[in-house]
Amino acid sequence: MQEKFSLLPKVRSFRQSLVIAGLLVLVDAFLMNQGFISIFFGLGLLLIGLPRAFLRKFAIVRSRLLRNLAVYFTAIALVFVLNWANNRIAASRGDALVAAIKAFHNKYQRYPESLEALVPEFIGSVPWAKYTLVYGHFMYLKFEGSALLYYTALPPSGRPTYNFSRGAWGYLD
Repeated sequence: MQEKFSLLPKVRSFRQSLVIAGLLVLVDAFLMNQGFISIFFGLGLLLIGLPRAFLRKFAIVRSRLLRNLAVYFTAIALVFVLNWANNRIAASRGDALVAAIKAFHNKYQRYPESLEALVPEFIGSVPWAKYTLVYGHFMYLKFEGSALLYYTALPPSGRPTYNFSRGAWGYLD
C-alpha cells in the first residue's frame, strides 16, 4: 500500500498552502495594500494551476490540488476585501480631517501648518489613513492661500486628494 502512494506526485500540504495564502494576505493587503501580487498570482492559478489540477490522473491528487487552489483563491478574495475596507476607512477618516482643517481655518482664518497643529483642539490625534505599513498615512500640503489633504488608495499612485480651494475631493494622479 505504501508503494502505491509513493508513486503519486508531491502536492503541498494543507498547512503549507495556508502559510502561502497567509503570506499573500500579509504582504498584499497589510504591507503593500494594492492587490497587484494577488492579481498576478490569481491569473497564474487560473491559467496554469486549475488546468493542471483537472488534468491529474489520480483523484486524490486532483482533490488535494483543488483544495489548495480554493485556499489560494480565498486568500486573493480576502486581499481585495481588506483593500476595499482599508480605502473606505481612509475615506471616512479623510472626511473627519477635512472637517477639522475647515474648523481650524474658520477659527484662525488660515490653514494649519501641519496636521499635528490640529491636536488636541480639533482632533484627539492625527489618525492613520488605513491599516497598512506602506502608504498608510495622510499627507498634508499647505501653500499660499490653500491646502491639500491626500492619501494613497492604490500604491504607488491613485491618491484621493481634498483641495481646500475647490472644496472637493478629486485625484492627484
